Amino acid sequence: MLRSFVRVLVGLIIPCIAGSALAAEGRTPVFAPGTFLGADGKYIVTRNIAGGAGAVITIGAPNVDLDLNGFLLTGAGAPVISVLAGVDHVTIRNGVLSGGTIGIDIPGPTRKADIEDVKIHNPAAQGIHLGDVEGAALRRNEITDTPSEGIAWDGPGVVKHGTIEGNLLRRTSAGIVVNNCSSVAVLNNRLEDPGTGAGGAFSGYGIVLASCQASLVSENTVERSRVDGIQLLNSKGNKLFDNVVRSAGGNGIHLDGGSTDTLVLNNVASGSGTGGLPTGGDGLLVEGTQNLIERNLLNSNAGFGLHFCIAGFSCFNTFGRNMARGNTGAVVGPCGPCAGLFPPNSCNIAGCPAAGPNSSFGDNLIPGPPIF
Repeated sequence: MLRSFVRVLVGLIIPCIAGSALAAEGRTPVFAPGTFLGADGKYIVTRNIAGGAGAVITIGAPNVDLDLNGFLLTGAGAPVISVLAGVDHVTIRNGVLSGGTIGIDIPGPTRKADIEDVKIHNPAAQGIHLGDVEGAALRRNEITDTPSEGIAWDGPGVVKHGTIEGNLLRRTSAGIVVNNCSSVAVLNNRLEDPGTGAGGAFSGYGIVLASCQASLVSENTVERSRVDGIQLLNSKGNKLFDNVVRSAGGNGIHLDGGSTDTLVLNNVASGSGTGGLPTGGDGLLVEGTQNLIERNLLNSNAGFGLHFCIAGFSCFNTFGRNMARGNTGAVVGPCGPCAGLFPPNSCNIAGCPAAGPNSSFGDNLIPGPPIF
């Protein structure tokens, strides 16, 4: 009888101690599917939660800090975690999300969102979707097996700024896609096999910045993208440096015709063109103007290592100290035949104005004469 009494007493005391600890920390427990967080404050998940038709957790108030506490949240017919429009300053961290239509969905408008140390597996669309979110920090997340983008930050209504750093993406339709940004840093992410799904306009691409300026893409690794490893679209005044792109189905690195004033420095883009696509295969494809291309390794690609592509437009660029060897030199897509440089390792298109040809520091290992 005494032992039974002790067991009952302990069973009553331990939950009280746990509840007191949570209260002392100022964190409210979350343990049921369909939870709505309607007040600012700190919240902590206290058990695995399997949701129904709606979101497992909906955040409807600003200044919410949600600690998933290492637990698993499983969704079905809605985002696993949904943040309502107009909710500002949200932090989500430290847990596992599975299933649902989207892992974390923040359509905005939202001023600030931080997502850190979250593992997201098998959503029906994106892993993390940010719409009109003005500022965000996405750090150390792991996103796998998504039929749409791993990370999509695509709202048209605001100019975005923030950091996407140290994330691991495996088998996503596209990797990281950011639209309409300024001062965004995409740093030290690892992307494996972008393009296994078929969802989204950028299916098969690794990292895409569209209509972005004053941003950095640095120290990322992209392997086996179905299309281009890294692509800039209509973007100006950016810096790409110390990235590694291997075995892209399309081009390793691609600057489109609207991308200008870019520094492309110390990158490795090799083995591109494995997908046999009609628009790819170069290590570095440059369609824009006024870009500086320096100290890149551009070897063993099905197209050219370094390729200035569009007649009369891929002009006013400067390049130096690049290495391009062992390339096949196949001309694909809209590019015309080479008019200069050293095929099959490099190609300079004809038609630049006399005042604006592509120029070199005279120290390339393209290979070519030392003066070039």
